[in-house]
Amino acid sequence: MYKAVVFDVDGTMVDTEDAVVEAKLKILAGQGRTMDPAEMLRKIWGKPRYKSFELLGIDDTPENHAKMTRYMLEFSYLIKFYDGIQDTIRQLHAAGTKLGIVTSRIREELSYDIIPAGLIPLFETTICYEDTAEHKPHPEPLLLFLQRTGFSANEVLFIGDTVYDMQCADAAGVHFGLALWGTTEPDKLTGEYRLNHPSEILTALQVGV
Repeated sequence: MYKAVVFDVDGTMVDTEDAVVEAKLKILAGQGRTMDPAEMLRKIWGKPRYKSFELLGIDDTPENHAKMTRYMLEFSYLIKFYDGIQDTIRQLHAAGTKLGIVTSRIREELSYDIIPAGLIPLFETTICYEDTAEHKPHPEPLLLFLQRTGFSANEVLFIGDTVYDMQCADAAGVHFGLALWGTTEPDKLTGEYRLNHPSEILTALQVGV
């Protein structure tokens, strides 16, 4: 039986597609560049920020990270929680399940959505970009969660939507639940669970059964 559930953020807890595209388009515009939004989305979606910067030819500098954070706040009205995810998180917490976040966001970026929603106090541990030297798909972020909480790998279920999440879980020896509501590659990814709706996490943990 799992004792903890760890969540990715983008594409798992919240839909940030529109906000991410608008923010990156604004960075490109500042460089005198344009790009078709649909083409951008196909190119970068599911990639951590540092990888998307590389793919778009944006320098991976503190200045550009600061711009991205500022622009994401500007377009945060476009960010939406997936249906049922907040209720599921609250039910898991109420049932005594320990919760965590493992994300490629920097910590400040949780202020777009997770902090205003009042969810942060429900999470035992939050692992962000600046907490590790290596990032997903490397297992270090999940391994750090295990180290900080004392859980063994077989006691944890990681919920994510991308190949980076899946590979991170596999490398850490943690079971993976694919968030079908947020993934763009449902036929290419595998996991111990293929979840059509967040409420199915409750079934996997037998919460409320």
